[in-house]
Amino acid sequence: MRSLKHLILLLLVFNNFMLLSQKLDKPNSINIQDFDISNFNRATVLYNNTLVTFPYKINYGEAGALDKLFSLRIEGVIRLCLPKNEAMEYIAIIPVIYGQEPTINSIMMYYQTGNSITTEKLKTKDLEVFQDSIYYYCDLSNIGTTNNTVIDLFYTCNTPIKQAKENITFSLIRNLVYKDFNVQVIIPEIYYYTDLLNEPIVTVEVGKNYNGPLIGYWNPFGGPNLTCKALMETFKKAFGARYEEVYCSQNLTSIRLKSAYRGIVVDSDKEIVYLKLMNINEIR
Repeated sequence: MRSLKHLILLLLVFNNFMLLSQKLDKPNSINIQDFDISNFNRATVLYNNTLVTFPYKINYGEAGALDKLFSLRIEGVIRLCLPKNEAMEYIAIIPVIYGQEPTINSIMMYYQTGNSITTEKLKTKDLEVFQDSIYYYCDLSNIGTTNNTVIDLFYTCNTPIKQAKENITFSLIRNLVYKDFNVQVIIPEIYYYTDLLNEPIVTVEVGKNYNGPLIGYWNPFGGPNLTCKALMETFKKAFGARYEEVYCSQNLTSIRLKSAYRGIVVDSDKEIVYLKLMNINEIR
């Protein structure tokens, strides 16, 4: 029985670690094959991974999983191959519905010289981010392509705007070829989203009940409501009260482009992720 308890504890710790340590997956190291897009002869997305999370703002004097304490964070990486002598003026990053301009954290450029690969890190201050009524874009007009060129573009968007959580949406961009497209959304249990598209070109997998942030403390001998850290420490010191930590559960929705649809030219913008916020059940 003791061994079983230890096993269960280890599984819970492992489950918690896997979620809390989860970071944006990055593409593999660049290789010669990444420069071969002869079958497409146009700009090709070799790798596109996006991670959406809801950072929790710890409040020393307030407890609970409250909507106002969760913001929205989007981070992503795009690996794009640009054909020889074909400049690409810009690339769409995220939709403007999130209400916050993304930050370009880094952009690496790779080009082939013989059998070797040359790497160049571009200055992010030279990369303009602009928008229209649909997307935020990163200007690529200064990137020359005398040879096939691969770029890795890393970005983040942190938005405290409440409305940004209402619709989580991403699209395939017209005139690009996608060899990969993946979105992971880690959603606190207080939010209930529904997939309005049920898009057949993607697979959707859902994992539930991962441990999330610490949201307060509960006294087994008190009422059902949670206690904030400030009061917990006061009551514990004054009366020796016993409290248990309470965490917010989270669910993971993973969306990936099906293999059969990779390598196809996208002739018009195609929305393939649309999670609509239907309800919020706060925990107090």
